Amino acid sequence: MKGMLIDLTTKEYLSFEIDGRKLQPSELVERKSANYNDVEVISNSAPVPVYSSSSHRTISFSLTFYGRGDEVEKKIKFLKSLTYPAKSGNVLTTPPDVKLVWGNTFNCIGNVRDVEVQYGDVWDVERGLPRYATVTVEFAVHEDRVSAYDVRM
Repeated sequence: MKGMLIDLTTKEYLSFEIDGRKLQPSELVERKSANYNDVEVISNSAPVPVYSSSSHRTISFSLTFYGRGDEVEKKIKFLKSLTYPAKSGNVLTTPPDVKLVWGNTFNCIGNVRDVEVQYGDVWDVERGLPRYATVTVEFAVHEDRVSAYDVRM
């Protein structure tokens, strides 16, 4: 299965493999929630929920990288870099748009919102680099105005 994150500004990408081995997520969670305001209506026995907005659709996943210390560290640095704003001259702008491709399930554009790294107990002691780490990524999908009917199609 093909999986990657592509920085659409620089065209750099992270393939979900290391030393030629494909990586599978230990978990993959897709989340979307709706926000409602309760409106009091005269002569109603209970408030009426009125839609106000939705949260970002997010996709969270964890990958475990293992291999040479420099290769693991390079992947971690790339993922962390996606959480920082881009720079235009001396002005910081929005974080880079990133494309997430994961097999036939996900092919979407958004931003990396959160990266959490848990280093394992295997290190390249001579260079002080991790040879094993689990990285959890939260990806927020850019969505246009979407209705329930659009999602069901």
